[in-house]
Amino acid sequence: MAKDQHSSIYATVILEALNSSKEKLFEISIPVDEYYSDSHPLIDVPQYRKQKSIRHLHGRVYNYESKLDQEFKNDYDSEGNYLHGIIMHADGTIIED
Repeated sequence: MAKDQHSSIYATVILEALNSSKEKLFEISIPVDEYYSDSHPLIDVPQYRKQKSIRHLHGRVYNYESKLDQEFKNDYDSEGNYLHGIIMHADGTIIED
């Protein structure tokens, strides 16, 4: 996991959308509670990803102590469907599919 450069971020999820060349299209920040309780089209809607040409998603989840809890990277096909992902937790646990 990358060094925490956002130590002032409190209970926030940062989502960075990338195109097929892994160039950043845009970045959004949402409260961590909203991320876990609500859906967001960037995470949950393939058609949204297709329309925006999103092929990769990089997320960073910061907890209530402003510490990086987890970082994840998802890959999508040209239709916006999920292909592969990896989650790296602060404790060193890595989950990949």
